[in-house]
Amino acid sequence: MPHAFQERSSAHCERFAALRQRYYLIECAWCQKPIRWKRKETASPCEVSHGICAHCFAHVSQEAHEARETTPACRA
Repeated sequence: MPHAFQERSSAHCERFAALRQRYYLIECAWCQKPIRWKRKETASPCEVSHGICAHCFAHVSQEAHEARETTPACRA
């Protein structure tokens, strides 16, 4: 019985490794949380690409908005 489990587990690991070669893991550049998997368009040795998650986007957007409000306007 344990032998059959090991064979199935090994087969699943091999299948997962093959899938990982065809997809990028997109992770948040700010908090490093996984966001999604994206299919690779061309062959690439990279396994990870970066984006921004909704939580970090909201936080960064708020900081940018506050910075614009406190920065004096430029006068020409």
